[in-house]
Amino acid sequence: MASKTKELYFDNKKLWIDTLILILWIFLTTIFFIKHDLSETLYSFAKKHEYLQLDELVTVLAISSIYMLFFMLKRFIELQKIIKTSNTDPLIGITNRRKGMEYIVNEIDNLKTLNYNSSLIMYDIDNFKNINDVYGHDVGDYVLTEITSIVEKEIRNADVPIRWGGEEFIIICQNTDLVNASILAERCRSSIERFVFKNDIKITASFGVIELIKNEEFKKQIIRVDNFLYKSKKSGKNQISF
Repeated sequence: MASKTKELYFDNKKLWIDTLILILWIFLTTIFFIKHDLSETLYSFAKKHEYLQLDELVTVLAISSIYMLFFMLKRFIELQKIIKTSNTDPLIGITNRRKGMEYIVNEIDNLKTLNYNSSLIMYDIDNFKNINDVYGHDVGDYVLTEITSIVEKEIRNADVPIRWGGEEFIIICQNTDLVNASILAERCRSSIERFVFKNDIKITASFGVIELIKNEEFKKQIIRVDNFLYKSKKSGKNQISF
């Protein structure tokens, strides 16, 4: 699989690789320092030039260097956490809309160079406003979280679930044609319908499915899948359209 596609789904893993590289650099620098006995060399130089009072300066520089290395590592890890947070929905923990849009655009670009098909699934929780109105927003948040878990059990590791907004979600189905994406959508729909939510709430979801077209604009593809979702809603909900 092309590296461009790998970057699409493993950019967070790349950040951790960068961290390991930094740790390795610190380790190798320390080994080099010890192997060449630089501390002894600096100490001897300071002794020969005591009038310059270099021994204390060397000690301060050594301690400062170690401190700076660990400070850099700490800041780098903090930056990774910030980047991950900016790409993730704070409630559910899956990809947010901003990052999801980037993923979809990249996947459309991949279709122009890679010989495979990809699809989008868009789904919306039926009558979600009623759940919030009757049971409260805490229960609404619980439903969103549970449905995300249900769907994640059905999809593959290569598929990317995105919270598109409110109770609306998108799944990027890489290397999946329309038929297989529709089968996946039906599995998700059925699993949601069968799940026993607390308070015996009956939850269903409506789905729209499209196959991505490599020469079609991003916005037009979103409109297409949204139209199929709307068709499912208008046709009685709790179904898929493609």
